[in-house]
Amino acid sequence: GPLPSVAFVHGDQLQFIGQDAQNSAKSIYDFAIESMPTHFVRNLNHISQIQTRLYDKATTTASILLLSDKYETSPSWISLTYQFRDTLAFGESRAKNLHMAKAFSVKKYPCIVALVPRGMGDEPFQQITDHHSSSSSSTGKSGLSLDIIRYNGTSNKQDAIAKWINTHVLTRLRLDKNKTTTSSSSNNNKTTT
Repeated sequence: GPLPSVAFVHGDQLQFIGQDAQNSAKSIYDFAIESMPTHFVRNLNHISQIQTRLYDKATTTASILLLSDKYETSPSWISLTYQFRDTLAFGESRAKNLHMAKAFSVKKYPCIVALVPRGMGDEPFQQITDHHSSSSSSTGKSGLSLDIIRYNGTSNKQDAIAKWINTHVLTRLRLDKNKTTTSSSSNNNKTTT
């Protein structure tokens, strides 16, 4: 009978692998890697690109940034970005980018940080400036005022990072949103006499 078909499903798109390529596990693996939705990962080469590519304060609640010594995006990172595509922006800085490593005080690779609004993180993000940068501080011309939540887990497996995102990043955002909603609704319920 006919051989089963292998396809990659992304949203409502279905991409089939050619029958001749289904002869080896390597060709199926290569097909899967090439078909992954890499457009959800934003590549950052300079600290100034945080605002232009990763964190738009008007539309972004939080961003997750991977600082890596690798030269290519890992399938696990692409999968994480796809998993959280509706709630977070994801970026990466590859190949031990010295400027980015200095800005985030990278001690070892990989380093994963969440960028969240000021007051919601564990430490303030102190933007490092140089003659190429257009802003003078983390709250200068760029208008970004961010904190960092660092991933300090011992495992770099996708499940462990997803759990950190859910428990340490998204939970804080939900708590802050609930606090803001409760605060504004209690202010609206006050009556004057």
